[in-house]
Amino acid sequence: FGEQTGAGADLEAEASGARAGRLCLEIGPGTGLLTEKLLARGADIVAVELDEKMIRLLVQKLGHNSALKIVQGNVLDIDPAELLPESARPALVVGNLPYYITSPIVFKLLAVKHLFERVTLLVQREVGERMSAEPGSADFGALSLFCGLEARCEVLFTVARDAFRPPPRVDSCLVQLTPVDRSGPEIDNRVFFELVVKSAFEHRRKTLSNSMKFSADKGTLSAHFKDKNSAADIIAATLETIGIPAGARAQEVDIDSFIRLSNLLFKAPNAK
Repeated sequence: FGEQTGAGADLEAEASGARAGRLCLEIGPGTGLLTEKLLARGADIVAVELDEKMIRLLVQKLGHNSALKIVQGNVLDIDPAELLPESARPALVVGNLPYYITSPIVFKLLAVKHLFERVTLLVQREVGERMSAEPGSADFGALSLFCGLEARCEVLFTVARDAFRPPPRVDSCLVQLTPVDRSGPEIDNRVFFELVVKSAFEHRRKTLSNSMKFSADKGTLSAHFKDKNSAADIIAATLETIGIPAGARAQEVDIDSFIRLSNLLFKAPNAK
């Protein structure tokens, strides 16, 4: 993103829930426009910034404010728990995320969702629509599924590209994740569940059955099956047991069904 307008930063700060007595983890503060708005609302800020030039600007501009702590580093390499005292949890998260790094950061935050009350992110509009998509939507994919598994996700509003200087090539949106403890089946093995989801969406133009059979033969799931010849039959039988039609595509299957699918395949006799 370029530099957001003051009005846009005001709206983002308000949506974040930042206020006196709350700790906010800001990802990628850049020149500090949003940081200023968060501080003005009385929040304490831990700002994680990788760019040394931006850090110098932040120190020059806001370094005098004792409510701001600046941490240099890549947020993907930092344990959020080390930045958030237990007394400040659950904390708030806010950030303006570039397209190429949005998914890894979202997955990292979801993995430690117990640390946060809400996560408010400015992202590329297409990414926000995928994050909040429901099963049955053309936008529903692995990112949607994991967001829906761990949180309530909604797009609060869209932001036109001309709200930034310089304007990016795409529109943006403000998306908010509110961590939840969902009801429904438990995941027996999280690592395998993630492999199943990846295999399901690897070939979106194929049916779920065909995508997973291909994955079992020579893709993500190939290491899971002892006998490749029977893997296709096991996958087909498991889908039938759950009640997923043979012609269904991955984006048409709900989260609970994915969990049941993963649990049954993990325990299949042919599994390694």
